[in-house]
Amino acid sequence: MLGKLLKYDLRSMSKLLILLHIPVIFLAVAARYAGVLRLYAFAKPEPIAILTLVITITYLSFTGFFTQLYTAIYSYRKLFSREGYLTFTLPVKSSTQVLAKFLSGSIWVMINVFVVFAAMAFVIYTPPLYEDLTGEIARIIGPGSACAHFILLLFLLSIIGCFSNMSMALGCISFGHCFRKHRVLTAIACYAGLTMLLQIIGACAQVFTTFKNPSFYQADLTFGEFLSLYTPLFYIILVSSVLIGIICYIFSCYVMKKRLNLD
Repeated sequence: MLGKLLKYDLRSMSKLLILLHIPVIFLAVAARYAGVLRLYAFAKPEPIAILTLVITITYLSFTGFFTQLYTAIYSYRKLFSREGYLTFTLPVKSSTQVLAKFLSGSIWVMINVFVVFAAMAFVIYTPPLYEDLTGEIARIIGPGSACAHFILLLFLLSIIGCFSNMSMALGCISFGHCFRKHRVLTAIACYAGLTMLLQIIGACAQVFTTFKNPSFYQADLTFGEFLSLYTPLFYIILVSSVLIGIICYIFSCYVMKKRLNLD
């Protein structure tokens, strides 16, 4: 039954989200040919090229924000609004309903991440820009192993973030549902609080790492050495995101089973 629910949720969300991501293809092409190549052709800031790049970057950021927002709103509608009456007529456990919304939302957030990265890669791989960036990255980062390690950590954070953000959204919506009034505002405040908590954990870990390693203040510190000093910070953020995501998911299942009260 989980497979059928997941298929239905993905199909329902795709009706809007696919349309949202189609312009990314045309903007990526425009950013490469009317943006990057035009800048190199004129060898100076050119209004049309700069405007094209600004519009592309803005829209890519918007797709990420809107995808996360829409998956959260969709989950709220299907679980806690009047549509929930129809949802819970199905012979399915409440935990399965939560899992379906969690997986479908996470999958679409992950699709958005891959689409955005693919668009950025298409623009960056423009020959003159790619050659300049390759040389600059090699100069700053140094050995290829350090660069690969850094990319791997960012990739892990991005993938884990897709799942933890969706779990946090479900947990916050469930927390807001525990109140009789201002449920949406409570959910938003809860999400802001959890996001702030993650930032505080990251900031504390960064301060601790910096003071624990006096070599951080060396002027000739290479990127590889810098990465080795800050690798624990990446893992602390990673583990914190996973733990908060698990707690939020368990809390969502509890609310759906014990405290469900549809509008």
